[in-house]
Amino acid sequence: MKRKQKGGTTTYFEPPDRKAYVRPVVGGAYAPRRIEICSAPGENWMAWIHRKDERDVPVVVRDSDGGLQEVEIDADVFSEPVLLPLNDEGPPLVIFGAGGRRMDQRFYEIRVYGNEAGEWACSHSMGTECVAVCDMDGIILPETLEDGTQAILVYSGLLKGAQGLRLFQRRLRRGRWSKEERLPFGRSGSLARPRLAVSAQGEIVLVADAYEDGSFDIVWRDLRATDIDWQRVTSGPDWDLFPSVTADARGRVWLSWLHQTPVRRESVMGTRQEARVARLSSGKWRRVRDGAKDAAADLSLGLLPIECYLGYDGLRRYPRMLATDDGAVWLTWEQQKDETPDWDHVVHGFFCARRFDGRRWEEPRQWLEHGTCFAFDPRTTHPADGVAVAAKMGHRASGADFEIFKILAEKADAWSPRLDTQWRGWKSQNLPAFDSDKGKLEVQSDTAPEVPLHLHWGDLHCHSRFSPDAEGEPDELFHFARDLARLDFVAVVDNDFYPNKVLLDSECHVLSAMADQFTCPGEFAAFAGYEWTFHRPGAAQRYNHRIVLFPKGEKEAARRNETDGATQKAFRAWQDRTGYFNFPHHADWSLLNAAGEWAVEVTAAWGLYIREARTIPRALNRGARFGFLGNSDSHRFMPGLSGALTGVYAENLTREGIIDAIRRRRCFATTGNRTGVAFWVEDAFMGGEAVCSGAPMVRWKVTPHEEVETVTVIRDGKPCCQSGAVEGEWQDRKVRTGSHWYMIEVKEKGKQEMYPHNVAMAWGKYAWSSPVWVQVSI
Repeated sequence: MKRKQKGGTTTYFEPPDRKAYVRPVVGGAYAPRRIEICSAPGENWMAWIHRKDERDVPVVVRDSDGGLQEVEIDADVFSEPVLLPLNDEGPPLVIFGAGGRRMDQRFYEIRVYGNEAGEWACSHSMGTECVAVCDMDGIILPETLEDGTQAILVYSGLLKGAQGLRLFQRRLRRGRWSKEERLPFGRSGSLARPRLAVSAQGEIVLVADAYEDGSFDIVWRDLRATDIDWQRVTSGPDWDLFPSVTADARGRVWLSWLHQTPVRRESVMGTRQEARVARLSSGKWRRVRDGAKDAAADLSLGLLPIECYLGYDGLRRYPRMLATDDGAVWLTWEQQKDETPDWDHVVHGFFCARRFDGRRWEEPRQWLEHGTCFAFDPRTTHPADGVAVAAKMGHRASGADFEIFKILAEKADAWSPRLDTQWRGWKSQNLPAFDSDKGKLEVQSDTAPEVPLHLHWGDLHCHSRFSPDAEGEPDELFHFARDLARLDFVAVVDNDFYPNKVLLDSECHVLSAMADQFTCPGEFAAFAGYEWTFHRPGAAQRYNHRIVLFPKGEKEAARRNETDGATQKAFRAWQDRTGYFNFPHHADWSLLNAAGEWAVEVTAAWGLYIREARTIPRALNRGARFGFLGNSDSHRFMPGLSGALTGVYAENLTREGIIDAIRRRRCFATTGNRTGVAFWVEDAFMGGEAVCSGAPMVRWKVTPHEEVETVTVIRDGKPCCQSGAVEGEWQDRKVRTGSHWYMIEVKEKGKQEMYPHNVAMAWGKYAWSSPVWVQVSI
């Protein structure tokens, strides 16, 4: 794995259209990364939620003519839609989940009315127990009644006061939807991402990924049978998730999913990604292997770093099955072209497919080499000489960024992955990675000595699929942080706008509701929020991003391409109104003096900001007061193991307790190592203030992750003492009268390796205390 050059400084690259990237136009319409597509003879329909005029709007698109039908519904938040074909001709039925500030969550059935051109309008709405709808699928059953179509809608959602995702179903019969029915799974299990297919034998096959006892597995059931519970397709410590199903031309049901295994190279954590396939036969799932290999496709290129981890606008971790009318089935997947820093590799990828001819897997083919976020209809049998695939192309002002292409499946070019996809050097790594009490300390409060402060570990800056180039489902990230990284708190925050992808209200709603679900006082604190991705005009280092956390389940963001976030002045006014905790990151930034600006991110996967730039000591020397945070800024779906951590001394493990402790600056940063740090000047604990009439006494205590090399005391940005003791004290007899700030830097033995673009050591070598401010009179 290649390392950074030039002393390990942070490296970034920007797109060719730098002006639009840095200063986007206020307003506009923007499509998401994932859409729904419905294919019928002679036409294709697409539906999604896009952001227009500072609100979420449902849209329906016919074919790829660029025309949009916007659907007006009196609701605030929408889920990703489902399209169901009602007959061989004409528009499908569209179903959205919606809700928000003014109303409870509901489902909206959308149909075409009016003249020949048709106007989309809500024909029916249905209530639900869910406080957020996270994923839906639906299917038309092959048998129809004399007076209407039969259909099934299945969705996963969150319930108020309940842990984990639950699964529900509704049935459409004689034009009426049935009441909501739960599909339970164990006592504490969580079910997500349901997918449906119907076999030639009439089996109504429902698959989902289930989280239980620290692991994701694929489970299934036949919805015809009410006396048979869920059955497992996979089991074991590795994670199996993101199922996809289709029925081939003979009515046999096929399943694909993502299999991922934790691996380690040097001190970098990763996960090996594979696509696996099975076929349903006589009520049993039989693996479809590639010779002796379990995997039908290796998806690790671009996900398991060789040189770097380059951002990518597409969806690399979702293998899917597709059937063609010649009797074949195809495994499809999205593939990044290369991980070298080239903007074309971010916005254009490969859509690859591999045919199973009934006996063996053929060599992979390259169906498309442009676009990203590829989508197709898995519920239909596609013509082999014209598979309809949608791809997200260049941004359009209307927000209709997706185009439909017809693929000649068997005539597509062969695709050969790079030889270095053998991933030499990566070895299996057992998780969890830490004992739950690793690096833990307890100190007494300097303001209330009778109150103990407990050290808790967290990562307050992780990205999910809702960001334009990141990976990981929100529930996956929360599970990983809590159960495999063994964090005490975590925040999933996604980019407000960056670039050509706007964070939807519906996505904020899901993040916030999920954080509520995962929060358990005394055990785990989950936060939601967003990243304001502002760039200062004219500055050499333009970054002035902010992470904003929702303290109590809020779900509204100030976006930089909208009124409340278009300027620093507007964002500061927004912060002063809301008071949300927020902090800058990257190596260069400018304080806004806004409400909630209590801390600064001093290190992340991108670099050791506190050692790379003078931003932090310069701001402190000018009188600013803030605490230090270490957060991964991970786009690699591994919170807590991506290069930085924050230690917080809090009275209790709650969201309020963590934020209050950071407000008091009782926090410190590490490069991922769980090196506990406690630091005092006189009787003032880190983040505090002291008045001293003589030479100040500095004290520290360190519980190292590995053997300590040096503890350096820093006064006003310059080293003034160095020691090798993990517990020690030193009196500063050279200080002058006046105002000063002190901190310590802990360096453990060994080299802090630096890698490019969001790759970082899971167990680094540094830790930095927050400052103590001291007024000295000699």
